[in-house]
Amino acid sequence: MSPGTGRTALECRARAALALKEYEIEVTEARKRFADILNTAAYEGGRVVVCRRGQMLCALISIKDLRRLRELPPEPDKYAEAERFWQEGKRALEERLRREAEERRAKEPREFEAAEAAG
Repeated sequence: MSPGTGRTALECRARAALALKEYEIEVTEARKRFADILNTAAYEGGRVVVCRRGQMLCALISIKDLRRLRELPPEPDKYAEAERFWQEGKRALEERLRREAEERRAKEPREFEAAEAAG
């Protein structure tokens, strides 16, 4: 039990994990308060998003968050996936056209021979 709260340590950690702090700060303010921002990310586990004119530029996160992000599988490259699908489709179409051309060539001599025999 945590002193004075009536909660177990596990409950306190779970509540802290749910109440993740995320702050946005302008670049000029971030320059002035860099040490505070660093402490917020490093020791409090907060995420600090640095903005310029309302646009997010970067984020300062804890090492724990960085390790967790690095463990995630890489996001697939959409353009590479599209190119791969295009090439697979192109190969399949070329293969089908090649087979159909071979089938036509295989039928042509038989049709020619059948016409000569009849005529």
